[in-house]
Amino acid sequence: MINTAVSGANGFYGYYDRGTNKLYLRNDTNTAWLGGFNPGSAQIIENTYCRLDCAKTTVTAVGNTLSLNWQLTFKSAFLGRKNVYLYVKDFAGANSGWVQKGTWTIQSDITPPTGSIKVMNANLYFTTPCVNTTTITLGLSADDGLLGSGVSQMQFSNDNSAWSAPENYSTTKSWTILSGDGVKFIYVKYKDFAGNWSESFFTVAILDTVKPVIQITSPQNGEIIR
Repeated sequence: MINTAVSGANGFYGYYDRGTNKLYLRNDTNTAWLGGFNPGSAQIIENTYCRLDCAKTTVTAVGNTLSLNWQLTFKSAFLGRKNVYLYVKDFAGANSGWVQKGTWTIQSDITPPTGSIKVMNANLYFTTPCVNTTTITLGLSADDGLLGSGVSQMQFSNDNSAWSAPENYSTTKSWTILSGDGVKFIYVKYKDFAGNWSESFFTVAILDTVKPVIQITSPQNGEIIR
């Protein structure tokens, strides 16, 4: 439990059940458990104050020792100085009670991610990617820094004005550039879990859909060569 006092309301109150290998998060009003997912599963549990990433939460059990690494992102509604409380109960029913184990100060993430973009399915003309189709594969990279909340979404544009709908961050993306041979610009923006959108990053590609033509100029067809 992470809060200003021993209360499951309006904060982080996480629960792991070793018997079922499930993770839970208490709702805002401390009236119900949310989730019930395995550690390592591609699931997110969240309330107004925090976000639990089950995929990155790990559990290790060796004998009677249980170790948990919770992957948490705190939201802007949950800033400031917070206490950390722990509670454990064994299968026989004996429990530790709530014990305060530390105090943290949660700061806001106000720094947007940085990133890059490149065309993957292309040949190079000097240093510029060349493609012969409007459907391209983009290679993507973004970083929110050591103290950031993590990269959550991305969106794309062919003109840095009209943008696609935000989608979950990925390191690759199939994208359609504008038709018509010539130099094409492709833009991307990244968003972190705190809601900060990055500036736009871009790459260029040359679209060339015209096939080369080969011909013999000399000697002419049918010409007698001596």
